[in-house]
Amino acid sequence: MDPEIKVVPDAAEVAHEAAERVIAAASRAADEGRTFSIALSGGSTPKALFELLATDPYKSRIDWAKVEVFFGDERTVPPDHKDSNYRMAREALLSKVPIPGDNVYRMAGERDPNTAAREYGARAIGIDIGGTKIAGAVVDELGTIVEHDRRPTSAADPQLSVVSK
Repeated sequence: MDPEIKVVPDAAEVAHEAAERVIAAASRAADEGRTFSIALSGGSTPKALFELLATDPYKSRIDWAKVEVFFGDERTVPPDHKDSNYRMAREALLSKVPIPGDNVYRMAGERDPNTAAREYGARAIGIDIGGTKIAGAVVDELGTIVEHDRRPTSAADPQLSVVSK
């Protein structure tokens, strides 16, 4: 797919455009017999997208039982903390759509960052997100998904390189 730059008039239209793209990607995965995996992030722009996806007609256009949710960034806070990206995604989207709880993979931000990063990275190995299969992944102490060609051993590993912020 060739890169596309699309200019829209406002933030609401950004959310609508993003929702249509998420739905299209989920539909493609379903048509190909695959699970749709998506990495969510925090912030006000993604929140608007999540809130939109949780409304009809958007939520009814996705087979939520075949969706896996990961987090592209998370803070080292408990899941109910006001700064948790997981909490925001849960309140804006995940609690409002019929996605099985086992299909939502959050980093345990309330735990030791190195332990949580190793566990989260081990879960992400082999997952296909947007056509990119993760060979080795971990979440660093800032909650950023990082990747390397071997299984990471800690969030402080100096050989890791950032692939998504």
